[in-house]
Amino acid sequence: MLETVKYQNHLGEEINFSENGIYVKSSDLHDYAWDYAERGGKITSFKRGIINKKITLYIKCDNEGAGIQKRNYLMEYCEKDILARQPGKIIVNGYYLKCYVIASAKSEYLNSKKEMTVSLELISDESFWIREKAPEYNSAYQMTNPLTQAANFHLEINGLATSPAMITIGGTNYGISDTVAAGETLVIDSLTKEVYKLVGGEKVNVFSKRLRTNSNDYVFRKIPAGSNSVRRSSNFTWSMILYDERSEPKWT
Repeated sequence: MLETVKYQNHLGEEINFSENGIYVKSSDLHDYAWDYAERGGKITSFKRGIINKKITLYIKCDNEGAGIQKRNYLMEYCEKDILARQPGKIIVNGYYLKCYVIASAKSEYLNSKKEMTVSLELISDESFWIREKAPEYNSAYQMTNPLTQAANFHLEINGLATSPAMITIGGTNYGISDTVAAGETLVIDSLTKEVYKLVGGEKVNVFSKRLRTNSNDYVFRKIPAGSNSVRRSSNFTWSMILYDERSEPKWT
């Protein structure tokens, strides 16, 4: 295999399509297309709707038991996402696309239980493939987004952080007009547009308390590429993950 392809359902159960008797025969996972709008013969915007992907797998195992197991795993692992209405992920070279497996067509399976060809149809309402990447920290007061573009992010602030619980990155204030108590964690995710606390393992929605009193308060503003100054409202601990978003998974 020239690249690593996996499927992970929403429970974290994973099937590797690159080894141990199951392999990618063909796919359109690297293909993409943008929809566009036009007015008066001029392009005015670009967008993406529902994305459909296809991947054909070849199962070839050393014995019939292993072949039957692979056949059953494919349906069982993928069907859990449909029943729960929670997407799984197709993962290529470390980049993932959230999706559902909505169809499966089989061929070349009557001659031997050790072999089968399976074509899967995937559907996604996400616009991009994503790889999660940590920023680089030059000091306690300087952070670098190493990507070539501004990035969506997942930010966590661990209490105690007194009101307003706020961190300023590149001149933008991210936080809430509230205290994050000791043992609590404030989560801001610009991709899912969520602001919540983790309190005793439970999610508590605090979206209405997000900072928004002046032009520098926009908790979902992407982190600019390059070096960014960092200031905190108090001496809390924090962590961040950047989302590297691409139209296709990066070739490696």
